Amino acid sequence: MTKETAAEFTNNVNHYLKLYEAGKITRVELHSRLLDSVEPDTVQEFVRLVPADILEEIERYVFEAPKTDEEWQSARFFHIGGICGRGPLEGDREGIGIGHPAIQRLRKEVETLRLYFQSRQ
Repeated sequence: MTKETAAEFTNNVNHYLKLYEAGKITRVELHSRLLDSVEPDTVQEFVRLVPADILEEIERYVFEAPKTDEEWQSARFFHIGGICGRGPLEGDREGIGIGHPAIQRLRKEVETLRLYFQSRQ
């Protein structure tokens, strides 16, 4: 990770934490935004920046998330958007499936953090 990328990552994480502390996003939104920022080369910095109580909640989520292809395939995810009309994540009543790019990204983020947390145990 370049120096500029590291600074941008740190700024993003701190921005999300400040939004949460100011009451502008919920705890669930905070978790989602923090997860969305994780990449294999940012995990160490992520763990350093995120407060322990929030990190524990994210760790619990990561270990409760689907683990196998079959579990990911059968999981259903729903997104509530802030725009009118059908947004890019809206699915039918069954939710959006594993083939959706947002779910593929979530799986990568979950698996990245799971590997990190497992290595600490």
